[in-house]
Amino acid sequence: MNSFPPLLLLHDGGDNGVWEPILDKLPGFVQVAVVDMPAVHRAGVPRLADLLADRARELGLEAPHVVGHALGGAVALELARRMPVSGVTAFCPIGFWTRSHAWYMAVRFRLSCDPARLLATSDIQAARDAAGRVAGMWRYAFRHPESITAPVLLAWAMRDRLVPPTDANRARRRLPQARQVMIPSGGHLVTHDDPTTVAAVLFDWHQKISGN
Repeated sequence: MNSFPPLLLLHDGGDNGVWEPILDKLPGFVQVAVVDMPAVHRAGVPRLADLLADRARELGLEAPHVVGHALGGAVALELARRMPVSGVTAFCPIGFWTRSHAWYMAVRFRLSCDPARLLATSDIQAARDAAGRVAGMWRYAFRHPESITAPVLLAWAMRDRLVPPTDANRARRRLPQARQVMIPSGGHLVTHDDPTTVAAVLFDWHQKISGN
């Protein structure tokens, strides 16, 4: 049996809690590194990928299987341009949406912000960090598929209202070499809605790209 590459998990711009439901469902022999998204105000997806590539090297991760959710999914794809990776898995990745949907979601986010929460002293920095990431997030669109040579799996949640599964159609045109899978039972937080299926999809792809 070939050895498995380490898993590098990237969250959605919120926090690493998005991965907690699936961690105990992955085999114990798989090395997992869960990293925080850099708190860089208004950093776009490419800049976040630059910073995380440096972080992966600091951790000594050699050719990891990079896994991301939403914003993290887009960063995972960008990481594959910047460093050797064994593969990419992106759950509900941003960057394949229409411009109108991106603007709609940006407005929806701003209107949903709770002023009381944003003014709470203990939350100010976290709110600024989140707002900065979101500001750069809506402008991102995936391009130049030819620069990604690692195997890619795109997984979409059928009940996702933030990153609609119809984005899969544009993803097929923009990244035709990627394999795609639909998860029927989850919404945008698919790792919480159906962690068993997410873990199974992830480990199945992990085995395939590892040659196991």
